[in-house]
Amino acid sequence: MPLRELQSLAHAAFAGGPVAPLVPHVRSSVLPKDVQIDIYRNNATEIFRKALAASYPTIAALVGVDCFRMLARYYTSSFESRTGNLIDFGSAFAAFLTTRYGGGEFGYLPDVARLDWAMERSLIAADAGPLDLGTLATVRVEDQAALRFDLHPSLRLVSSSYPIFSIWRMHHADAIASPVHVDAGGECVLVARANDDVVVRAIGVAEYTFVRALLDGQTLESAANAAATDPGPILMLLAGLDQLVRFHPR
Repeated sequence: MPLRELQSLAHAAFAGGPVAPLVPHVRSSVLPKDVQIDIYRNNATEIFRKALAASYPTIAALVGVDCFRMLARYYTSSFESRTGNLIDFGSAFAAFLTTRYGGGEFGYLPDVARLDWAMERSLIAADAGPLDLGTLATVRVEDQAALRFDLHPSLRLVSSSYPIFSIWRMHHADAIASPVHVDAGGECVLVARANDDVVVRAIGVAEYTFVRALLDGQTLESAANAAATDPGPILMLLAGLDQLVRFHPR
């Protein structure tokens, strides 16, 4: 049998598909052939579950061990890994949760998953040195409105109609947090890596709009107009987290 075809049979069997086509190609041992396949299948299932739980700790905490195990099994069978890097395995998990829970009683789960994933990607994003803020003093006052900023590759934004930051904090904050009502209103979140650690901050809609505009390449003036807010405080936050990397004058 060609290697590619044999690999396809093995993949199907280990991913929860039919076992019978692979059985004739398994070497005999003290264990029955189907038992040998089950060992590999169980190992693969557990590896994918652990990878998914590592990427989505808040979801795992929210739904509990048994439910998360079931979700991981369904996700694995529906969204096959397309890369040899397990870190990428959970890239479609929020979309998967949307198909199961979107618009229902647990409709907040996909957005919480998006926050978990933003933290995961922020942690492994490329690095970049912070902007020397002193260089901004060389920009003439009349040219400041036309500045465009490059932000750190680790910066992520997540917005939701649910209180996703409060839900995340309830499961991860050191202090005991108050219970969260999922109908309490939406929240916007900024995620960034600073000092080799991921920082999660709740921000307002105006600040979210401003940072999103900067990420889209808009000028300082355009971003401030879009957000209808004074950009000073959010720029100070970005600078304090070393998220301003460079600027481009007019």
